[in-house]
Amino acid sequence: AWRESNCRPEGVSPTGCKGLFQLALPLHSDLFYRTGNDPTQWANPSANIKAAASLYAGSGKQPWTL
Repeated sequence: AWRESNCRPEGVSPTGCKGLFQLALPLHSDLFYRTGNDPTQWANPSANIKAAASLYAGSGKQPWTL
């Protein structure tokens, strides 16, 4: 979270990635639904962390590597 957004829940990158873990929306919208949240809650730290954990469980750290 520090590397991606400096721990800013409302962080948005120039490419449109959002939240603590800079998830790409709408590409990662399914991760929010899968964890019981709506993608519109991307700035909610809990929702963003749960979606990122789901992504990590399926892909490891690869989505966050440069």
